[in-house]
Amino acid sequence: MPRIPRGQVGGHAYHVLNRWNGGAAVLHKDGDYLRFLNVLATAKRKHRIGAST
Repeated sequence: MPRIPRGQVGGHAYHVLNRWNGGAAVLHKDGDYLRFLNVLATAKRKHRIGAST
């Protein structure tokens, strides 16, 4: 069953899901996972997302 859509507010960080139903892996190779991390790092730099401590 899909998740219920949630509201999104600008300027807030959101949890990124990287698993399918039942915890099945989406990224199968080490290179895929590294590319995923690079995309997240690029987005973080571009959009200045981070903890507000």
